Amino acid sequence: MGDTMLYKNRPLGQVFKMLELVTEGHVQEALQIQRKEGGLIGEILVRLGYVTPDEVELALQVQKGVKIVDPSDLQAPPPN
Repeated sequence: MGDTMLYKNRPLGQVFKMLELVTEGHVQEALQIQRKEGGLIGEILVRLGYVTPDEVELALQVQKGVKIVDPSDLQAPPPN
C-alpha cells in the first residue's frame, strides 16, 4: 500500500483512485449525484456498485493515515 502519508487528508474520491478501486469517471459520476442529491461519496459509490462497504472503510482508514497491517504479518504470542 506504500506510504500512508501519501494518502492522508486527500479527498476520498482521490484516495479511491489512488488505491485503484475506481476510475476518474466513477468519481465524477458520484460527485455529480452528490451535487444533485447530497450524500457521502463513499455511500454513493457503493450504491452505484463501484466499491464495497469494506473498500469504503479501507479508503477512510488510509485517508486518515491509519497504518494497514497484513494479518499474515502478525505473530501469535508464545503459549505460557
